Amino acid sequence: MNKFLHCLKKMKNNIHHSSLRKSIGRANVKKIIFYDQLNLPYLYAWVSKLKEQGIIVDGICMPDEAINQLAIQFDGDLIKLSDLPHYSSTITIFIIYNTMWTSQFIEMFARWGINDTFKTVEINYQGIYNALYEHIEELYEVYDMLSGEDSSRDTFLSVLLARVSGDIRDFVFEECPQYFINDYSPQVGNTIIDGGAYDGFTAYHFMASMNGEGKVYAFEMDSDNYNKALVNVGESEYSNNIVVENLGLGSNEFQLSYTKGGTSSHVDMKGNTMANIIDLDTYVYRKKVSKVDLIKLDVEGSEMESLRGAKQVIVEGKPIMQVCLYHTLNDLWEIPLYLKRLNPNYEFSLRHHYVDGRNNYVKLDEWQASFHIKYNFSTNYKTFGETVLYCKSR
Repeated sequence: MNKFLHCLKKMKNNIHHSSLRKSIGRANVKKIIFYDQLNLPYLYAWVSKLKEQGIIVDGICMPDEAINQLAIQFDGDLIKLSDLPHYSSTITIFIIYNTMWTSQFIEMFARWGINDTFKTVEINYQGIYNALYEHIEELYEVYDMLSGEDSSRDTFLSVLLARVSGDIRDFVFEECPQYFINDYSPQVGNTIIDGGAYDGFTAYHFMASMNGEGKVYAFEMDSDNYNKALVNVGESEYSNNIVVENLGLGSNEFQLSYTKGGTSSHVDMKGNTMANIIDLDTYVYRKKVSKVDLIKLDVEGSEMESLRGAKQVIVEGKPIMQVCLYHTLNDLWEIPLYLKRLNPNYEFSLRHHYVDGRNNYVKLDEWQASFHIKYNFSTNYKTFGETVLYCKSR
């Protein structure tokens, strides 16, 4: 209880905009935008947005090779990244979160003594804090459900804090690869549901972890991603063990519109592409799948609806669950509590994972690759996403 209460206090004192105002209110502090991309119109737009918020930018910092490309009427400093250490504690940096390297630049700045970094995103952090506070009892119930024998509870509190602080450094990150932590991983011979298969490589790694002995049913709503998965799975040694379906998972069977977006294709009533959705209970019945051993869900905000559509499979089979909790704020309490009601014997763990940039779905262009080499950045990079709830029966 003490850790939970301490976290609540930290959340209240570290709401993003409050911390920001305290920082820029210090005397003689330069306000610098750092941007690690070449999309200059996006940069210019953020200079204007900050001005509208009453924040006048004193300087722009970019990697050395990019700063000379700035074609902007800007009454302020243009700073090469290599010169930034000379500014040290006299600046507040606004980070435009845009690439896989952003968090590692923040860590590099900290080593240079620059700790006041804020991300420039249009998020109502006070609203997030208020919503979490309104559900404080449910959040404590989830906290209490989580394993006290690993990092789960500390991770959960770190997620709550980072959601209101906007500071990626507040997360507790898990070193173990996503979906493969101890006691919640596939076992040889398992039948697995991969909800949100994208390009098929998670399904591939599931099969590889089972030494090719088992079955994966991979569901991908987006037709472009589905075609990628078909090719990748078809070219693999596990093509006979992986069934790829151009279907989304939901609470029942219907059609809906969605917006294409690669790894982030998502349900959108204004989208111009149609997709077929099916509930897992219906699919398992029609395909005569005798038992489901593990369900993984990363379906861009449709996790709760997918779980409702898998009620019978979960109640009867009690599969291991791997469910992403980062797309919708309410998922942080609604999904764990729902699964606990379905199976009171579930044990719960929580992790916040790195993204493995070595995977095929992360394509490094020449510009991004240059940072990896020049600054010795890791291809395991930090993100605000990739919070995963793991469940297993006792």
